[in-house]
Amino acid sequence: MERTELTQDYIKSQLEYLPEDGIFIWKVDTNYKDKQKGNKAGGVDRTTGYERIAVGGRQYYTHRLVWLYLYGSFPTGLIDHINQCKIDNRVENLREIDKAGNARNAKRPKDNTSGEVGVCWCPRLNKWRVYASKDKKQYSGGHFSDFTLAKEARDALHTKLGFSPLHGSEV
Repeated sequence: MERTELTQDYIKSQLEYLPEDGIFIWKVDTNYKDKQKGNKAGGVDRTTGYERIAVGGRQYYTHRLVWLYLYGSFPTGLIDHINQCKIDNRVENLREIDKAGNARNAKRPKDNTSGEVGVCWCPRLNKWRVYASKDKKQYSGGHFSDFTLAKEARDALHTKLGFSPLHGSEV
């Protein structure tokens, strides 16, 4: 299929967005059996975990198509899934955000050893260190003998810096 310049009108001619479910349904039949009128459009990309839809001869992330469908243009920044669920494309779960803002709503890294983002063991002081980064600056939340107190200090620091309450969770 020849590539088509994707516009809001073109998307709306091909797909119907169901906002309560955050999914697209095909409005037209195509030559592909999985792309038939009434079928759910797209599928989960095994590499990224995000939903993608092939439309107009090209693959697009579903969350970016939602933006085009509803607002008439692709987002200029990133689209953040507020609840961190990569396949929840309900409009109330999506927000346009910059890279730094998106990082403040990130899951806990797989290589985290303390079990809590922003808390690490400082062997030199024999205490838990609390820290966060924002806008290329490192912020300290102090050092604590008690892990629970360190987590509370980290939560306060994250709140002060505007981090999502889900930042660092295992969602």
